[in-house]
Amino acid sequence: MGEKIIEIFPEVETIAAYVSIPAIARKSDEELQALRALRFNGMNVGVESGSDEVLTLLGKGYTAAEAKTQLLRLNRFGYDYCVNIIVGAGGHGLSEEHSKDAYPHRRRSC
Repeated sequence: MGEKIIEIFPEVETIAAYVSIPAIARKSDEELQALRALRFNGMNVGVESGSDEVLTLLGKGYTAAEAKTQLLRLNRFGYDYCVNIIVGAGGHGLSEEHSKDAYPHRRRSC
């Protein structure tokens, strides 16, 4: 798909996309490198929370540590990305944990 976009719009500098942590995890290092070479960048990553308990309640299927691992892979291949955190996802009972644990992801967020 990237090749076709570049063929039609050769002046395109960045092809942005919304991605999930599982979608990144399914890509091999070689695939991530190839996508980056095709000008894919500016990823909008749905991390949603830095709290394992909140991620479980949301049914996300990954842990905060797994999310961090995938973000570090994006870093390794030179991707710029924004991190989406769902404000209030912890509800009243987990709001402090959700906010505190999401903080490390803010360094790279938009």
